[in-house]
Amino acid sequence: MDNIKIIIQSLSSKEVGEFKNFLKRHKTFNERKDIKLVELLSDEQDYEPMQLVKLLGTKNLNAYHTIRKRLFIGLSEFIVTKLSREDDEGNYKIISAYHLSNYMFQIDLPELGWKFLSSSEKMAQEKNEFGLLNIIYLLQIKHFALQNKYLLEELISKYKTNKENIQTEENLILVKSIVLKELDKAKKKGVTIHFDKIIEAILKDYHIDLMTINHQKFIFNMIEIIRLNIVAQKHYFDFEPFIISQYHTYFKNDFTKVNLPYKASLLYMIAQTLYRNKKFKWSLFYLSELDELPLGLSSKLLKKIHFKRIQLKAANEVLLGRINVAIELLEKHVDRKVISNEDYYNHVINLGVYYFLQNDYKKSLKLLFKFNHSDNWYRKIMGLEWLLKRQVMEVILFYELNEIELCESRIKSIERSLKLFGENEYYKRAFNFIHLLKDFVLNVAKSKDDDFNTKVENNIQWLPFEKEDVQNVAFYAWLKSKMLGGDYYKTLLELLATDDDL
Repeated sequence: MDNIKIIIQSLSSKEVGEFKNFLKRHKTFNERKDIKLVELLSDEQDYEPMQLVKLLGTKNLNAYHTIRKRLFIGLSEFIVTKLSREDDEGNYKIISAYHLSNYMFQIDLPELGWKFLSSSEKMAQEKNEFGLLNIIYLLQIKHFALQNKYLLEELISKYKTNKENIQTEENLILVKSIVLKELDKAKKKGVTIHFDKIIEAILKDYHIDLMTINHQKFIFNMIEIIRLNIVAQKHYFDFEPFIISQYHTYFKNDFTKVNLPYKASLLYMIAQTLYRNKKFKWSLFYLSELDELPLGLSSKLLKKIHFKRIQLKAANEVLLGRINVAIELLEKHVDRKVISNEDYYNHVINLGVYYFLQNDYKKSLKLLFKFNHSDNWYRKIMGLEWLLKRQVMEVILFYELNEIELCESRIKSIERSLKLFGENEYYKRAFNFIHLLKDFVLNVAKSKDDDFNTKVENNIQWLPFEKEDVQNVAFYAWLKSKMLGGDYYKTLLELLATDDDL
């Protein structure tokens, strides 16, 4: 796909409008062909270069590439400007103060130089920007003779301590990348990998001792690394006490602004873990703590947490029997103009499922039409596992609408997706379920056959209730409701019923 098209399609419709206005700031052209190109590349259709030449009304392919070059430069400037303007955690103030201090030293104004240098140091410390602190401390050491507040030994000591922080931060980045590589290897080869042992070995290789790490930024990075292991193996039950303990030990009573994004992310992780462990009331409890944080929504990270929080809150409400509350939440907040592709399509698919649970299949089908990209596009943007779940949901919806031919078509799509998983052990139970689903949908008479019911029970390999993943239960609940002739939503709530009292 066209790289510029990919970037433009990553923007919300509101951001596309802002970009077009950004291009118009220089009123050099009466007819802005670069703006026309933005509109064409925003379109779902993939145009060939010669088609774009014709649609733009340019003389030839060279003229078209000139417009593309101008557009790419404008797009790059827009993104940089937008990030600088919106990201309240940006470093431009630190860098500006540093450059000002350097300039003051060059023109022999050392007092002002040290004033700006101290200001940049304070801001960098508040934001845990160890890389920027490194160049700040070097400049302080270089000009230590132009002040009488600090001893040279003090400055060198700060520099050395900060170098240790830089090394730890860099090592954590390396560890996370290696863990991700091992995770990808496991998915591709279909082998079981003990990530806990791998993480332990990698941490030892990079001289990282978890017992000595007491910096919130590093602790959060370590939790993210460990969570990769948990997500890979669906071991949310084991992760729950660990992440809650880390939160209460290091983050709960920390209200410094710089650590708020870590605290917000951690609260969301806890709530998500509790949801996957079927502790829906507790999940809502931690989401309420997240709601109380004094967070602005100017940064992309916090916007992402905000919309994921809405989705998770709705998911909990559904499984507590309050489906109308969940639907109202999603209907109120789903706005294609302000959220990413990932958040938008998760909103759509979740809302479609909730309509389905109310037996409102026509509303679910209407939302299905919003998935207007190819399966390959969704596989790249949303991930293969997400695509597979969506395809299974489509089969179930088409079955309820008595569109058996469409069921067959989607099952073929599922089988193509399954081939991409290979013989991955992690998805063995999913493979078994899909084979049973195919058997049921394409052989409807078996739905009331005792042999088929036995086959289902023999092939669904359950974990202990507290360790079983909520999404696995949700898919099985539909099949069970068909076998027993009951209501899907009621069956789901019965299977997930817990004594989850606060």
